[in-house]
Amino acid sequence: MGTQIAKQVGNPYELFDTKSYENAFKGLVRCVIGHNRFATQGAVNKRNAHPFDFDNLVGAHNGTLTNRVQLDGNFQVDSEQIFHHISKFGLKDTLSKMSGAWALVWYDKKESTLNFLRNKDRTLYMCYNKLGNAIFWASEDWMLDSVLWRNNVERGDI
Repeated sequence: MGTQIAKQVGNPYELFDTKSYENAFKGLVRCVIGHNRFATQGAVNKRNAHPFDFDNLVGAHNGTLTNRVQLDGNFQVDSEQIFHHISKFGLKDTLSKMSGAWALVWYDKKESTLNFLRNKDRTLYMCYNKLGNAIFWASEDWMLDSVLWRNNVERGDI
């Protein structure tokens, strides 16, 4: 089974009741990338919601680029433009053209890897569960702690 994408505008709880969300959890689930978007660019709609899916990757971005015109493509939001450029030209070329604040998370479909990368202008906090078989991340440490606590997930150090 390939990549399954579930997107919704509004409160995340509205996503949980959709058929696309239910379908995303059928079969083997290796990775779940979630994102609550605070719109800084582009319309607030399902098209601009994260994650962005391309032939070889699926990704989400937190931050705002100050030079998105350097990247290939014409998209409403810089986040989609970043992953389009990575997909087409590779990570090294993309990073050489990016400036601004960014934290990136993407799943590489070909390599089956989950990737995290940020610059000095964005935070990214991570921890494993107590069993060490799942990793969780968020842009704020309190957010990560709160969500895991609310869902009774015992965690290691953030």
